[in-house]
Amino acid sequence: MRKSEDRENGKSKGRPRGSSGKIRIKRMTAIIEAAEIEFSQKGFAGTSLQSIADRAALTKWQIIYFFKTKENLYKEIINQIFSEMGSINTFFHEGKPSEVISKYIEYLFKLVKVNPHRSKLLVNEMTQGAEFALPILHERRSNKDVNLSVKHFEQWIAEKKLITIDPLMFMFLLWSAQHFFVVFQPEVAFLMGREKLDDDDWAHIVTELKTIFLSVFKSNSKK
Repeated sequence: MRKSEDRENGKSKGRPRGSSGKIRIKRMTAIIEAAEIEFSQKGFAGTSLQSIADRAALTKWQIIYFFKTKENLYKEIINQIFSEMGSINTFFHEGKPSEVISKYIEYLFKLVKVNPHRSKLLVNEMTQGAEFALPILHERRSNKDVNLSVKHFEQWIAEKKLITIDPLMFMFLLWSAQHFFVVFQPEVAFLMGREKLDDDDWAHIVTELKTIFLSVFKSNSKK
């Protein structure tokens, strides 16, 4: 095991030190990408470190070296998903409410189009009771972040820039739409008369969703 660790740390004889960091990043990326597919297809319980290693073209011991356990690897991916999804709060600098929502929708769908496995993995985790995701949400204090978003929406409502809605329900619907079009993509494609969704289809989906969600930005005032 010591020799294996030395190799992972770039201590193999004759290897330039600078190359060890690149190899490390390459292997960790391969593990994460393979694990996302395996977990999204089989769930946490149905996935083994060996199946991840086989998909990543690495050994099980290399995964153990980087992440120690399957649970650590799984939790790392979930944490990355929450970090990547970010918060609508990071878009408030865009200016007008409609521009904030528009940019946020574009961002959410760009994520799932580039990496649909992460969305499927998260949906699987939630439908299984969020055993791992919920503690991570607590650690990240995601509720405080969302409460800040709610305050922005409430300010828009007070300024007559937005019809009176429940901001939390609005965000739930946004996230639901994001995951629906990924997880139910075969059904969506079938009902749209496609074998599978192409770039034009995704562009159409995003455009229509923006139209629907932005319809709430109408003043309560008749002025």
